[in-house]
Amino acid sequence: MATIELETKSEVLRRIDVSEKVAGKLRYTTDMIEVEALYVKVVRSAMPHAMIESIDISQAKETPGVIRVITSHDVPGENLIGFFTRDQPLLAEDRVRFIGEAVALVVAENPVSAMTAVNSVKISYKPLPAILDIDSALSPDAIKIHEDGNIKESFVIKKGNVESAFEKSDIVIEGRYSFPYQEHAYLETEACLAMPTEGGITVIGSMQVPFAVERAVRTVLGNAVNKVRVIQAPTGGGFGGKEDAPDEVCAHAALAAYLTGRPALLAYNRKESIIFHPKRHPGYIKRKLGATRDGILTALSETIMLDGGAYMSLTPRVIFQSVATATGPYLIPNVDIEGKGVYTNKVPCGAFRGFGKPQSQFAAELQMDELAKELKMDPLELRLKNLIKEGSELPWGQRLGDGIGILQCAIRVKEMAEWEEKRQKYGVVDSKGIARGIGLALAMHGTSIGPLGIDVGSAIIELDENGKIVVKNSLTEYGQGIYTGWIEIVSRALNVDKGLIEVIYPDTSIMYDSGPTVASRSTAVGGRAIYEAAINFKSAILKAASQMIGVKPHRLSLEGDSIKSIENPNNRLSLKDIASMARKNGQTIKGEAWVNMNQGSYWDREKGRGVPWKSYSFAAHVAEVEVDINSGKVNVVNYYAVHDSGKILKRSLAESQVYGGVVQGLGYALMEDLHFKDGKLLSNSFLDYMIPTFADTPNIYVDFIETYNEDGPFGAKGLGEVPIEPVAPAIANAIYNAIGKPIRAFPFTSERVFSALQGD
Repeated sequence: MATIELETKSEVLRRIDVSEKVAGKLRYTTDMIEVEALYVKVVRSAMPHAMIESIDISQAKETPGVIRVITSHDVPGENLIGFFTRDQPLLAEDRVRFIGEAVALVVAENPVSAMTAVNSVKISYKPLPAILDIDSALSPDAIKIHEDGNIKESFVIKKGNVESAFEKSDIVIEGRYSFPYQEHAYLETEACLAMPTEGGITVIGSMQVPFAVERAVRTVLGNAVNKVRVIQAPTGGGFGGKEDAPDEVCAHAALAAYLTGRPALLAYNRKESIIFHPKRHPGYIKRKLGATRDGILTALSETIMLDGGAYMSLTPRVIFQSVATATGPYLIPNVDIEGKGVYTNKVPCGAFRGFGKPQSQFAAELQMDELAKELKMDPLELRLKNLIKEGSELPWGQRLGDGIGILQCAIRVKEMAEWEEKRQKYGVVDSKGIARGIGLALAMHGTSIGPLGIDVGSAIIELDENGKIVVKNSLTEYGQGIYTGWIEIVSRALNVDKGLIEVIYPDTSIMYDSGPTVASRSTAVGGRAIYEAAINFKSAILKAASQMIGVKPHRLSLEGDSIKSIENPNNRLSLKDIASMARKNGQTIKGEAWVNMNQGSYWDREKGRGVPWKSYSFAAHVAEVEVDINSGKVNVVNYYAVHDSGKILKRSLAESQVYGGVVQGLGYALMEDLHFKDGKLLSNSFLDYMIPTFADTPNIYVDFIETYNEDGPFGAKGLGEVPIEPVAPAIANAIYNAIGKPIRAFPFTSERVFSALQGD
């Protein structure tokens, strides 16, 4: 049976939302349905690429219970959505670009009537050639999916003279490495409840970026409403998938609520969710790596190709991060890296935990093991020879400062996994046909958004009328435990009891925009803003208490649940008393803060140089596998993960992030993929799309190397995304060690591994 190891030194912190979740009392979006709410269903394209000749809604309108059928002609504002680039119609007008694209909405008194009407909408299409893969999209005679062509975005990094370096290299390894789609598979599908208000619309939904949803709703409704308020409901998982998809979902619901004047609920079943929301990018990487005979890396030439699907979504940012992490945490003096995101007539691809780095790390780390075998060198030894360190210059010209813990991570995971002993005895087949292998992968992850986005954080901390310390920040909790972490930050900063602190869900009417809840920035950016707001709050409450107690602020101490005189501890007031007196005096006690992580961060696109991130998180993972050579089945039996994420605020929360990332990466590596036929997504349920269960989970052992990040609260760096990034390559290298053959495409299904064993 699988086990998850908790170190005895780990201090377990109970999450603030655990009781409600375990008891089933937490109210998600669909638990908030009002009695008079209407139900919205979406009419979707059945064609991957076609012109719309006509939409016949006459029969749908006559369906009993149907209130309204909505097409693009009913949109009062702009009929466009898109997280950064508005290139996707809210409702298709004259053309559809993938099977599943929204064409119309049906609003009805009940879900049955709505679905009956959806099935009666008749759409006449004129088919266009469908482009269903990267190479077809790049063909000179390919039809243009968008007016500006089929390449969404491209980035380059160049340093030194690659061709000359390859000529002088003793060893050159070349390969093409392929990777699949990945579906987010969050427990709660997309949902939104939109309600008309006086002069406006209020939206409650499952999301990661409330202010982006607000902008999308304002764009679609235009001048038809004066006020748009967006409230994040408790959200059952996101992993990046609810970064831009809720823009479409909430804009649809808001449009329905506006046109009918009644509350409208749009909630997807699993099939509806899978066929429309953006996935992890599939694609391939062509990679050429040179080295000296003693294992010093000399040159890297790499082309990264990502299938972005029918619309832009987050592809430009994803391809940038793939390019910027293509070298891994290694020093390579000569590099020529190019990455492209390509349009195809399939479901769009966007943000997913790791954000382009799981793909680039797979190619980089598997090729390092291929090089090690060619050099007859231990893969860990090869990595140690080439690791970056404090003071190293990265290929884009950035000089690293302090807090580079990758070497310590590698050494620690070597000890935990008993690397040398197992490496010597694995790689043979036993009498039962089982080959055992052990593999390593390292990862490097830039903390926060980087230079291609506005990377700011904000926070408001105030004393409410009951003496509670209320934290307001528009970054969202969707299962990662950030509210619990924030309470820890505020408690430490103020020296107050955790029970006095309350974090409220994002509400765009009472909070500032802190940007998206992505890029492992909830602690590093959101937490820093909260820390600074807490310091400002402390100054404000000590000043207010000074007037009430009659003691100067610097002679007062905030401790536990009260403020007291340092010289005379009996001269004290509880926070509840201070709140009551402040209210009588018309005072508001609060602290605010803004932080800007873009300062010092920049990127020169033409030169491929700059400072994309000011701090980096690191990880070293080791996987142990058993491969049945008679069937190709891979079983991961032990997994070791060591991370440098700066100072760890709460070990139990940090460990849980690593466990979750490893299991999610295990699914990506071994079983998850989406299957299409003529542009139609076939894997649209958990019967057809397999995700790991507890029975598939190996023993997982976790440890941390603590460094210090001057930009993060108490020295913390990002952690949320990093655990998934080394998983597929660690497993790939373990399989390579077991069977002696590299497999350059995954998932590593039984069929694929068996085929490799047969030499196919």
